[in-house]
Formats: sequence, C-alpha cells, structure tokens
Amino acid sequence: MRNVKYLEMEKLLSNSTLGKPGQTWSKEEYRLISVPVQAFEIILTEKPELTKAENTKNTNIQDTKRPERCADHLLKNAKKASRVKSMANNLTTTVYHHTNEEGEKGIFESGFIKQADRKNGDAVYGTGVYVCRKGPEYSKEEIAKNNYDGSTSFYQQQIDKGKANVVLEIEYERSKVIPVDADGRDVCKIETNIPVRNIKQVHYR
Repeated sequence: MRNVKYLEMEKLLSNSTLGKPGQTWSKEEYRLISVPVQAFEIILTEKPELTKAENTKNTNIQDTKRPERCADHLLKNAKKASRVKSMANNLTTTVYHHTNEEGEKGIFESGFIKQADRKNGDAVYGTGVYVCRKGPEYSKEEIAKNNYDGSTSFYQQQIDKGKANVVLEIEYERSKVIPVDADGRDVCKIETNIPVRNIKQVHYR
C-alpha cells in the first residue's frame, strides 16, 4: 500500500479481533493476513495533498445545491416521523393494571397479565384483564374505590392486601381496550392475556 501510516496500522491491528489486545504486526505479516486489505487501505491511507491549482479547482465546483437538498431531506424525514408517531398514538393507548407485589411476581414469571375468569367469580363484567386510566398519581384509596365495588370496608380490605401498591403502566391497542358500564367508575377490560412486553413501566408505592 502507498502512503500508509505505520503507527496507525499498528494501532488498528492491535485493537482488532485479529489477535490479542496489544499484539502488533510487521508490514510483512500484515501483507499475509487473510483479511480484505482494501478496508484497511481506506482507513489507513493518507489523504493526498492537493496542489494549490487543484484546491482552487475544487472550490470552484462545489455543489451549492447540497445544503438545500440536505435540508429538504431532513424536513421530509421529520414530517414522516411525526406522521408515524401520530398514527402510533392514535392506534395505542395507555392504561393501568393495579396489583400487589405477589401479583406482580406472578405476572413476570408467567410472561402475561392473565385474564380474570368470570367462572371464578372475580370478573363481574366478563372474562378479561381489568384496567383503568387512573395511574400512580391517584391515591391508593382512590384506586381501590374505583377498582372495587362494595362498601368502604371492602375497599380498605383491598388496600390492606396491597392491591394498590403496584401500578403496571401498559400500552395497548386502543380498539381492544373495552370500557365497561361500572356505575360511573373508570373500568375497562382487555379480552386476552397481556404479554409483559406491553408493560412500559412499573410504579411502586
């Protein structure tokens, strides 16, 4: 190769996967290495110095349209990204599933938030995963009152069981989040097991 900086070549090869860190290669060994030397030539070959005349010539033929084209390209990409984000926001929504530490452990061990089964008597509005739009900014009392019907003593029992201690923030398809008629309470259900990949954040309190 011509115009090769030997020290740069030595540094590159010593840090490559061709040998142990710190290993160096002679010029002759380098020629015998079975790797595409063209790749190293691109990196290691010194940029040839241009004459004054060549520099002047290159300056005169600069592409004056290039900055404009780059700006147009970036603008188009930004608009496209904005449209994609807008579409994604319209297709998905954020909801919350409240549970305790034991429930959280079971969810992540199984890989799913499993549906409550009406047959077991714990799904008044049908089989599904029950969620709401009330997140960690609401108090435990507010969550218990929203998520469970019944007397005040029943709400308190759920709080004592830690059922409002863990808040799973879920992003899910908007069309599959079904509001239920729960006497004015914010209750929705999703009629399938929810994979843990849909859990975007876990809040503890």
